[in-house]
Amino acid sequence: MAKRSNALASLIIWARAASSSEMSPGLPTRIRNEVLYEGSPASGGADPEVAAWRQMLAVLPLDAASFKGLYGSALGMTWLQSTDQAPADRSDARRGFLDDLARCCERQMDEMSDDGALGYLAVLFLTLLTMEDADDRRFDDLADWGVRGAGAHEPARRTAAQQYAGVCERLFAYDEVGEALRCIYEPEWAEYRGPDKAMTGYNAQAVFEGGQQLPADPAAVRYLTAKRAREIWAELDFEGMQFHRCGTTSFIIRTPWRAQSSTEGRTDAAVKFVLLPYAELAAIERATSGYLAAYGPLTHGLAAAVQVRASTRNLIVTDFIEGDTLTQRVQQMQEELRDARAGARREPGALARRLGVLRGSLTAAERSRDSANAPRFAQRKILETFMGPLFEALEQLNEHKLSHQDLNPSNIIVIEEENKTRLKFIDFGRNYLYDQAGLSREGADAVYIAPEIRSSEYSGPDVPAYFADVYSLGQLLIALSGVGRDAEGVVPDAFYRRTPLLARFLEDLIERDPTLRLLLHRPAHGNPYTYLSRVCHANYHATLVADRNDGLFGPPTRLRRFIVIYGPASGAVRRLRRLRNVTSRDNRDEQSDRANPWWQTSSWLYRWSMCSSVTWYGCFAVVGYLMLADLRLVPAGFLTALALPGYEVPPETLAANLTARFTGITFCLAAVKYYQNVYSNLTTRVLPPASGRTGRLRFWTEFWVRWNAFFVALVVVPVNLLQPAWWTFGSAAGLIDSLMVNFTGSLFALSAVQHARTPTTGRADRRPQLSTVPQNIPGLSMYRMWAPSMLAYVGIVLFFAVLINSNVLKDDLAYASVVSVLNITLFTGIKCGINAEPVRIGLTRAYLAAERLSHARQAGLFSPAAAEAAPARTAEALPPTTEAAIPGAPSRAVRHRPNRAATGVAE
Repeated sequence: MAKRSNALASLIIWARAASSSEMSPGLPTRIRNEVLYEGSPASGGADPEVAAWRQMLAVLPLDAASFKGLYGSALGMTWLQSTDQAPADRSDARRGFLDDLARCCERQMDEMSDDGALGYLAVLFLTLLTMEDADDRRFDDLADWGVRGAGAHEPARRTAAQQYAGVCERLFAYDEVGEALRCIYEPEWAEYRGPDKAMTGYNAQAVFEGGQQLPADPAAVRYLTAKRAREIWAELDFEGMQFHRCGTTSFIIRTPWRAQSSTEGRTDAAVKFVLLPYAELAAIERATSGYLAAYGPLTHGLAAAVQVRASTRNLIVTDFIEGDTLTQRVQQMQEELRDARAGARREPGALARRLGVLRGSLTAAERSRDSANAPRFAQRKILETFMGPLFEALEQLNEHKLSHQDLNPSNIIVIEEENKTRLKFIDFGRNYLYDQAGLSREGADAVYIAPEIRSSEYSGPDVPAYFADVYSLGQLLIALSGVGRDAEGVVPDAFYRRTPLLARFLEDLIERDPTLRLLLHRPAHGNPYTYLSRVCHANYHATLVADRNDGLFGPPTRLRRFIVIYGPASGAVRRLRRLRNVTSRDNRDEQSDRANPWWQTSSWLYRWSMCSSVTWYGCFAVVGYLMLADLRLVPAGFLTALALPGYEVPPETLAANLTARFTGITFCLAAVKYYQNVYSNLTTRVLPPASGRTGRLRFWTEFWVRWNAFFVALVVVPVNLLQPAWWTFGSAAGLIDSLMVNFTGSLFALSAVQHARTPTTGRADRRPQLSTVPQNIPGLSMYRMWAPSMLAYVGIVLFFAVLINSNVLKDDLAYASVVSVLNITLFTGIKCGINAEPVRIGLTRAYLAAERLSHARQAGLFSPAAAEAAPARTAEALPPTTEAAIPGAPSRAVRHRPNRAATGVAE
């Protein structure tokens, strides 16, 4: 270990000097003979030079900080001699060595050095390049591309692999590189026992690719795996290798098969060379060695997966697939979007033409929009492009009784065939980097992985294996929507902006507790992804039809945003009518989400929204006509028939009736804004029946919300028709109604959120009952203050009402003006206008949390006795489960979480 570290330090010093033109790029004999190879232990007759390089590669630090600590002094000593290229604090020590090594390799290729070291230096370069590139991409989340692409026009930063792509391409033009890879990664066959009588009936290729049953003896499986690897290894053409890409723990090489081999005519192979420092980890070595046995038979003939051909302790061979990873493809589409937006500014109509590359034709309405709408249309197209193929691929996996367990954008290959997008999955199995002690490799990809897979400990009852992929599916759909990612890992606020159908569906997918996952959408039979695909597409279509430009991807323009915020009805009536038309009983077919209570209550919500709107227009018509009559512009007519003594229309002085007119109009405006912009989409009728305090709270919350839709008419119309002097107590009555809505609404919402955040009784980890409820909900924090502030305001208005009606205060027009200004500015403009969206989002989260809590309690999933009885088990010790163990789940066995290394063909 120490000898190899010293050798690497000497190599670093040499590379720094040789990277310039000061000395020959050839590796000095002193370093080769005295430092690298002399006395190197070689086992099994291996070449000492190969053994030495293997050992030096194996001791490379896995992170940049450790590399700096071990070799920063060697790099710093040479950098002091060349201050023009020296980093200030040597924090990029590994990157500096990578730069030096790249220049050394280029000089060796340029000067045709024949010292035989180019191949081994290239393997070292590829190893360091993979580590550096993985760090560059570590926190690049697919969800960020949508936010970044919709905004600025700067190009994405280049990763290490992109920066050195030309060097990698040149290296593989030399046969020495392929030969070095062959020597360093050649499997050690001696570690596997030879065949015996029990193995005479088995053919390795037939076992892993032809459907022949795997033997029950683990030793026999290991032997067949090694035998198949040896056969595949002999058929690889190392002289025709091409660099493909860097993964997280490996680099991937494309290579053809040797001529006249049994694989001639087959697609090229993708060889994934696991970095030797990772291959030294026992868990990764075990999983990589057993990768063929775990996934070879299952991926054979599976269109949604890449066929596994061979695996050893430090490499995996699969079929090569032409295509980009999902991350790369979405990034390309976003770059095309930026070009389209730039072109739209220069040339009218260019946007519509260039957005055609995002698959799917644009509608006539979309073509007529300007470039400001491009991000919204593009993100919609991106989600629609990949949503269907993603479900189709998962359906195929489930049909083969296979779950992925590490489904993230890097493990999804996008294939374009005949104007159709297909997805292929690679790199199956649990990623051990998520819980490997001391590696600290958890990055953006970890967001997509189910917590029970990401953690080495899992405590709780068994669940179907596909539940882990369901979690990944939800996170992928969020990322593809392009609205960004919430800091707490919950569904982003954009999904709650208007119609909450997609938010409800996604919450059910990304619940951290697997026993609460698919609580609302658990399939009764058949392929679960067929059912989930239908539900997702139905709710996505209903959301688009209902919200149009105002929901998930909008509002698109400032004018439309102004109308939505400050318009009396905020477009709620039309939106709910469109939602009702989609979700009505007549339109519910086998492709709809018929069991969704939010679909079933759409007509109820539409009718009440219509009632609120009619109330507003009716009150406005009555008060407006009376105001015109006060001005003697129209006759008062029959409206004065109900007037009490002392009430005249028109009055002797205009100010006599203005108090009732002003306060009436402004109260109507505030009331309709409150209902339409905050509560029109929400109802407690979506919750299962409940009794006791919970049932009473739900009833009164629903009662006061619906009462608020028309109560203002019961106050404003009588005051203006009977006696305007009643405006003071009428104002107080209207405010009391709003107070009751605020009080019961906040009590219900805060109660639901509090229960969702409360740790479950009996659980040792004190985990909250629902992880889909964030700890910080700004909208609810605002809303909880509405009731106390309204209570104070009601007290003030009642106080002044008594004084005015007691003739203590004379200038009632001034007080009415203050009330009217507050109605317009504070209530209509600020609370129910600017702050309405965050409040509505917070309330929607609370309503959805209440629904999930109700279903969980009905299913008995929060029973303390059940939680205490569940023994703690490690992830690897979880037994295979059957979906029949979960009520309503398919009754066929599912392979549970096969182990594998944190590696993959395009990881």
